Amino acid sequence: MVDQKLNSVSWLENDLEDRYVYTLNSLKRGSESEPIKNSCNYPWRNVYIDTNSKVFICHCDAWIPIPVGDVMQFESIDAVIKSKAAQAIQSTVQNKLYTYCAVETCGIKQNNKHLDRMMLQISLDESCNLACPSCRRYKINLNKGYEFLKKQRELMHIMSWLENYNQEILITLSGSGDPLASLLTRPLFKTYEPKWNQSFDLKTNGLLLKSIMSDSPMFDYIETFSISIDAGSAAVYEDVRRPGRWKNLIENLDWLAQRGVQDRVNLLYCFQQKNWRDLANFQSLVEDYGFRGHIDAIQDWGTFLKQPIETPDIWTQQNGYYIDHQVLNYGHEERLPALEALAQVQTDTITLGPELINELKQK
Repeated sequence: MVDQKLNSVSWLENDLEDRYVYTLNSLKRGSESEPIKNSCNYPWRNVYIDTNSKVFICHCDAWIPIPVGDVMQFESIDAVIKSKAAQAIQSTVQNKLYTYCAVETCGIKQNNKHLDRMMLQISLDESCNLACPSCRRYKINLNKGYEFLKKQRELMHIMSWLENYNQEILITLSGSGDPLASLLTRPLFKTYEPKWNQSFDLKTNGLLLKSIMSDSPMFDYIETFSISIDAGSAAVYEDVRRPGRWKNLIENLDWLAQRGVQDRVNLLYCFQQKNWRDLANFQSLVEDYGFRGHIDAIQDWGTFLKQPIETPDIWTQQNGYYIDHQVLNYGHEERLPALEALAQVQTDTITLGPELINELKQK
């Protein structure tokens, strides 16, 4: 049925869901002639909602960069997974062609990718109390107006999905901003009473943990505190996590350690030119607290200009270009020493993202 629809355009004006199937067909990636041996169940177990209220069926919109619809289009999680556009993607994953997948970055070429339960990732709001250059040029604080009210309505719609979902589910709060800084999601931490089947992955910079989570009914349901710090020392931290202060970060990490949740804390590190020399300090920090760590390569989110231009803006003059920060580029003068430093990371306590693993294999 899906294949028949893909070959027709007459229905587009009448069926919003079919429009996404048509879009999928026009945006196919790669060749369908070379199946990949590894298997993946993400398109059946993962629903991701981005800041534009688009719905994806993968870990992020960089791995399957094509939405299956808009959030208000669906009445439930099952409706997303069973939508026509989702089925079109699922069929190419099932036959291991991965036609719509970014196979060079998602890790499927290296390993099977399986989730043991449903995952819902809510990244509606980009609001954050920091403006890290790797992510954005300025602070974002959505707090009023049409867009805020629209996202409030969408968040309540998503929460209705959860109210009616009775299987085990891991809910990831934000990946685009900080949910503790967001006036959209912050009220959830004060008032929301999780159900028995719900666990949470809280993605945060950690600076507001103590002030907001001390009396939160959600605290015991947070399976992982995923805290982006990108450094192991004060000087590097305050350069890459602006305008964060190392003292405030350590105060919040100390608070988590005092709560006895060391096995639930994962410190995140965005590997880039400005911080690769700080890896040993990051390793020590992780081990001293008894936390876990994870390192991923910096990604091009459109913050930096890709290549030098004749008349760069002031922010670019101060912060450089993407090619300056992406230390993995073959032409980067610090590539080899950076990879040597990465190779020294003790992976019993710190894991590496698939792109970094691949780079080390090719080093």
